Amino acid sequence: MWIAMDSQRLFSIVVLASAALAALIYTAAGFAEAAAFIALGLAYGYLLYRGKLCFATAMYGFNLPLTRAILLSLLVAGAGAYALEAAGLVVPALPPAGFHIVVGSVIFGVGMVFAGGCITGTMFRLGGGSLQHAFAFLGILAGGLAGVFLTWPLAEVSMAAGFRPYLALGPHLSFLFNAAVIVALVLYLYKREGTRPFSDLKSAVYITAILFAVVWVVQFAFFGALVTQVPLARATLYTAGLAPPETWLSFVGGLRPPYADPLLLLVVAMLAGSAAASLWAREFLGFRRVDARTAAVAFMGGVVMGLGVWLAVGCNISGFYSAVSSLRVDGWLYGLGLFIGAQLGLRIRQRLGI
Repeated sequence: MWIAMDSQRLFSIVVLASAALAALIYTAAGFAEAAAFIALGLAYGYLLYRGKLCFATAMYGFNLPLTRAILLSLLVAGAGAYALEAAGLVVPALPPAGFHIVVGSVIFGVGMVFAGGCITGTMFRLGGGSLQHAFAFLGILAGGLAGVFLTWPLAEVSMAAGFRPYLALGPHLSFLFNAAVIVALVLYLYKREGTRPFSDLKSAVYITAILFAVVWVVQFAFFGALVTQVPLARATLYTAGLAPPETWLSFVGGLRPPYADPLLLLVVAMLAGSAAASLWAREFLGFRRVDARTAAVAFMGGVVMGLGVWLAVGCNISGFYSAVSSLRVDGWLYGLGLFIGAQLGLRIRQRLGI
C-alpha cells in the first residue's frame, strides 16, 4: 500500500470523517457513549503519534526529554485524579498488588524491546503505517490470548495474598508520594543530561504529553481510567470463540461482541487518530515491506508482551500510566519492572545480534 505525498492529507480527512460517521451511527442506535469513546480514542492516537510518546523509548534511557515528558504527564494526570478522588467524585479501581506486577512487567519490558515499542507505541506506529508494528500488534493479540490461560492463573495466586496501598494511604498521601517521586526523577534526569531544569517545557513532546494527561483526566472523570489490554483480549477471545477462566471473566466484566465494547471502540479510534496524524504530517509509511526476520522478531516480542500483560495484570498504560495517575502507588512497581525489563531486553538483543 502506497499513498502519494500530495494525497495523504486528503486521506487524513477521510479517516476522521469515517470516525465521525461511526460516532453518529452509534449515537443514532442509542449508544451515545460510543461517540465519547471514539472522540477520546482519536485524541489519544493523535497525541501519541505527534509526541512519539512511546514508553519503551522512554525506558531505554536514550531520550531523556521523552522520559521527563511522560513523568510530568503523570503529575498532571495525577493532580486531576486527586481533585476528583478527594472530592469523592471518583473511586479508582484497586486490583491487589503483589510480586506478579514486578515479574510480569519485567517480561513485558523485555518483549517491547523486540516488538519495537510498548503497546501504545506499537499502536501509534501501526496507525502510522508500519508493517513491522503490524506484526508486533498481531503478536500482542496472540500473547494476550495465551496469557489469559497461561499467566493469569499465576497472577491470581499472587493477588490472593496481595495488598492495596491506596486503602492505607488514601488520596492525599498517595498524591504526595507520587508527586515527590516524579519531581525527584525529573530533577535527576535534568541533572544527568546537564540541562537547566524545566528550560525545555515548550517543546512538542512536553505539550503533547500534558495534553494526553488532560484527555486522560476527562476519561477518568466520566468513564474510568484508560486501559488497552482488556478490550483487545475480550475481542480476541470472543472472535476465537474460546471460554476463558471464570475468574478472568469476572475481573474484566465479561465478554461482549467487539462492536458493542466501548473500550474497543476507543482502541480502534486510537489507531485511527494515529493514522490521521501521520497522514496529515505526510509521514504515513504505507506498510512498506519488511524482511522476514524483522517481522518474526516483532511478532515474538508482541507475544512476550501479551504474556507479560496477564501476569502483571496490566500493560504500560493500565499497569503503569493509569495506575500511577489514579494515585495507586503500586503503579511504580510496574514502572520499575518495565525499566528493568527494557534494560535487560536491550542487552539480550545486543547479545543475539538482532
